[in-house]
Amino acid sequence: MFAFNKLYSIPGVSVVVFENENTALRYLVYSEILASLIIIMASYLFYLMMKNILAKRYSLLGAMKSAIKNNEFYPEYQPLFDREKGRYTGAEILLRWQDKQNQIIMPDLFIEEAESNGLIVPITLQIIEIAFNQTRNILNSYPYFHLAFNISALHFTDITFFNKFNSLVREYAISPTQIILEITERDLLDKNNNIFFLKMQELRQAGFSLAVDDYGTGHASISYLNNFPFNYLKIDKLFIQAIGTKAITESLNDAIISMAKRLSLAIIAEGVETGEQVNYLSENGVRFFQGWYFSKALSIEKLINLLQGEENESHL
Repeated sequence: MFAFNKLYSIPGVSVVVFENENTALRYLVYSEILASLIIIMASYLFYLMMKNILAKRYSLLGAMKSAIKNNEFYPEYQPLFDREKGRYTGAEILLRWQDKQNQIIMPDLFIEEAESNGLIVPITLQIIEIAFNQTRNILNSYPYFHLAFNISALHFTDITFFNKFNSLVREYAISPTQIILEITERDLLDKNNNIFFLKMQELRQAGFSLAVDDYGTGHASISYLNNFPFNYLKIDKLFIQAIGTKAITESLNDAIISMAKRLSLAIIAEGVETGEQVNYLSENGVRFFQGWYFSKALSIEKLINLLQGEENESHL
């Protein structure tokens, strides 16, 4: 379409020499029109992409509000095994969502949206109440058994959460000594850590236990961690699964375990899936285990069967 005499090119720069001025002018006009069309097309595609994203977000937001109203959220129980006592002594409460089409929606697909839209607190309170209702007989029958709930920075900064939480504890006559509240290491680095500290002290004084969750995924130093009144430290499964692989993360387990011992924290290993991992952790003094090697997450019925079966075996 355009004739030119010479093309000079170096990386990042090209120079075109045309036969005459008219050809050069037409080329520049054509290039300008083409560039404008490309910008318009790119803008339109971006608009369509954002429209689709927003539509999905609003759809998810509406579905979550409906799910709260219709009690579609429910708990599953991830058992915790105590190596010293040789039995299950607790369970972590895992959030699940079964929608109107009976599809199970995993938390990774909606937690972030629930947090950004202020729904995580009502969802958490709903799950806590269901769990208390389902397990109060277990907690009465097995006084050593505890429940562990995950809470975040948003729960600490919400002025209503702990009032409602404490009301549920009283309503279902749950002993605070049978409850562990798990807070992620990343949340500890929140700028409002003074709010964390004061509330955590209050919780400890009331008899609740506290665990720092997913340890190793953030950047909390030992001196920083020592400022908070924790009972437990949970090693993130990323590090547990590195055991036996000779990966860099494998060697960090020793450092985390050593640090927890220095802080007098009981250690919980999560995501344990192999006998090799169990042996390594046991040899290094880890007492508590969670993961598929011991049990997958269970419904309340299966949790009851697990504990009753364990009790029957102890009487043989």
